[in-house]
Amino acid sequence: MSSIDPMHLDINIIYWAESVKYLGVHINGGKNLSFHIHSFRRSFYAAFNSIHSHAKTLEEPVQLALL
Repeated sequence: MSSIDPMHLDINIIYWAESVKYLGVHINGGKNLSFHIHSFRRSFYAAFNSIHSHAKTLEEPVQLALL
């Protein structure tokens, strides 16, 4: 994508990017539409591990309801 010149908007220069984040979703550039879900997966596991570590003293049905 470096072969495309940047856009000029008034006195600002807007450079092209390989991907863009819109509403929390990373959209990758290219001939086909593709999404990058690594950040979603990472935040899901972080939330799961946080809930799991704080709920160890709770009863098992309560733990299952939280997850």
